[in-house]
Amino acid sequence: MTVSVERQQQRLVPLGAVGELGRSKRSVVVVDGQELLVLCVRRRFTVLENRCPHLGLPLDDARVVGRTLVCSGHGYKYALGDGGHVPGWRCSSGDAGRLVLLPTRVEDGVLYALVGLPG
Repeated sequence: MTVSVERQQQRLVPLGAVGELGRSKRSVVVVDGQELLVLCVRRRFTVLENRCPHLGLPLDDARVVGRTLVCSGHGYKYALGDGGHVPGWRCSSGDAGRLVLLPTRVEDGVLYALVGLPG
């Protein structure tokens, strides 16, 4: 049996100056037509696709509680550390999906994210 795995090409993309992104705490950056949500929580950056994995709603108005993101559309909670769904009274099942988190790096005062090339 042969299994073919297609790897999506990725590249580092600058998202903005760390000082500016840190002050705003929350920014939406568009890269190749894809909206990314940049969060700065306790001086730590998290970059994710700006859409709820459950309903596809934008997350730029979601509440941040500690290291948890709470979708404003339905109240589902997601861990900012690994993107996993945090079960609660609104959704106890695991079918709420998981956030798409992007690896980041800071170089020379600029925040970069590793994004897939459109294809």
